[in-house]
Amino acid sequence: MEKQQKKEIVKTYFSWRKESTSHHIQQLVISAIFLALFLVARILTKNIDFIASHSWQLQMLVFCVGIYAINSFYYKLFFFIIAPLLMLVFGFSAEPFFGYLAPHYSFFSFLFLDLIEQLINKPEHKKINPIINYGLIVVFSVFSYILVWIFYAIQGVLFYQVSWIASFSFNAPISFVSMGINLAIGLVLFPAIYLLKQQYNKKKITY
Repeated sequence: MEKQQKKEIVKTYFSWRKESTSHHIQQLVISAIFLALFLVARILTKNIDFIASHSWQLQMLVFCVGIYAINSFYYKLFFFIIAPLLMLVFGFSAEPFFGYLAPHYSFFSFLFLDLIEQLINKPEHKKINPIINYGLIVVFSVFSYILVWIFYAIQGVLFYQVSWIASFSFNAPISFVSMGINLAIGLVLFPAIYLLKQQYNKKKITY
């Protein structure tokens, strides 16, 4: 891919005015749906612990899937910022920043997943592109969950007065078992979401 093409892809990705009214409506509806699903997941996982203390982390899955499924950067950003804040309306058992907001905002790299995919995917590699894309999801997930682990550990030290070693040790399985569960479920969901994204990419209308 030529340098000029890459510049155009980056410019288009962060463009707001070039998107049609129909595309804005579509993305607004998708964002609203995932915001509702995220809040439902929050309510369920807050009140029903069905995977031995890891169940509430499934809201992270809905959060990540929402960011990936939404196909416009600014709607992704809106969902990314608003969803964790609305989550706090349903209450929290510890301090809100290190225990709730920071872990969700650790997934900021997902905001740029579509851009990276567009820059590295090649039309002639249609069969390989989905594999590369899921590989990126895995890499971004590992990076994000390391940050989640760090924030949980900081919370343990600052608010529960435990040592750094104890806090990191305790929060490691909470973070990385959750990551494994979410990646496994995500692997099942990924093909359908990928195909849907390809379809509304083709139908995207610009001025």
